Amino acid sequence: INEANYTQDISPAFILVQFNRILFKALKGKFSMTFFAAFFDPQTSTLTYANAGHPFPIIVPNASKKPKSLTTSGDPLGVKVD
Repeated sequence: INEANYTQDISPAFILVQFNRILFKALKGKFSMTFFAAFFDPQTSTLTYANAGHPFPIIVPNASKKPKSLTTSGDPLGVKVD
């Protein structure tokens, strides 16, 4: 995805939607793949993510905290176009 072609904010969800469209068009729904995309902002300690059928990622905030599973998911890429 060429960021210069878009005036809207780029997000993990936006990237997955665009990637899904490309895969579906190229592969005609014959293949699919899972994918996880995330942006981390160290200034705000914010993680923004999107998950396309990938096993739930696990994050460890720091050594003193318990690992946490990110349980949001969607369809694998290449299966269908929204």
